Amino acid sequence: MATRHPKPTSAFVLPSGRTLGYAAYGSPDPAAPTAFYHHGFPGSQGEAFGYDAAARAQGIRLVSVERPGMGASTFQPGRTLLDWPADLLALADHLGVKRFAVLGVSGGGPYALACWHRLPRDRCIGVGLVCALYPTSLGCSGMLIQTRALLTLCPWMPTPVGWILDAMLGGTARDLAHPEKLELALVDALKNKPANDRAMLEREDVRAALVSGTRGSMISGGLGSAWDGLVLGSDFGFKLEDVKIEPGKVVMWHGAKDQNVPAHMAEKAAALMPGAELRLSPEHAHIDLPYMKADEVIQRLKQILGS
Repeated sequence: MATRHPKPTSAFVLPSGRTLGYAAYGSPDPAAPTAFYHHGFPGSQGEAFGYDAAARAQGIRLVSVERPGMGASTFQPGRTLLDWPADLLALADHLGVKRFAVLGVSGGGPYALACWHRLPRDRCIGVGLVCALYPTSLGCSGMLIQTRALLTLCPWMPTPVGWILDAMLGGTARDLAHPEKLELALVDALKNKPANDRAMLEREDVRAALVSGTRGSMISGGLGSAWDGLVLGSDFGFKLEDVKIEPGKVVMWHGAKDQNVPAHMAEKAAALMPGAELRLSPEHAHIDLPYMKADEVIQRLKQILGS
């Protein structure tokens, strides 16, 4: 059987003239039930490759979309979280997708939740949130110092943070002649993470997904990722308690050992959104949970899309 790899990026030109980068994983059938994957921070569409096998098995088309300034998506100065749903809806229209679910992983969670909050319910019919970030106002105690620093500094000084990110990772990410350097950098970045997170890099599909996602996030420099941090560290533009929850349509997965987004943030978020289903996994952390739960997540989205 041929080895599979992250898909090449396709480009869609928005009515504004900006470009969105995306790729479709899972079922190759354009008419298959569709969910839109929202990558982490920083990230790009290749991150969704870790869900490709699960989505194929369930007959789900998983369209992974790159946010402005990352991958092939045009940088958008001054953007806010609530600017995103209109972009996603334009892409859905372009692809001929009438009904869809949204899946947000880590830093992609707020974007998926914004789509659920803002888009018509006959279009966006469900949302999955996997180790998702929630408003920092819920408290960041227990969060890794690097993550907390980015979410604090990016809203105040995105351009200098972008320079720093590019200096730290950009050159390595763009060194296509020596791709092993980025893999080694990711291994080094995980050395102080929980053992189950570190073990994920031993899986070929996960390693390929993380390397591809990270490489794409820095392909145009660090400013796109820094601005993503600005958006994620700022007020969302809506309150979680104002999000209308329909039973069975909003499902949250979180690991009790998560150090990037401590579990207490998910628990507080769930309490503010009565009706949202929180599946707290005591044995999982931040990186292993999305991939160890991939089959379960895709199966649940399939149920939502079939309802």
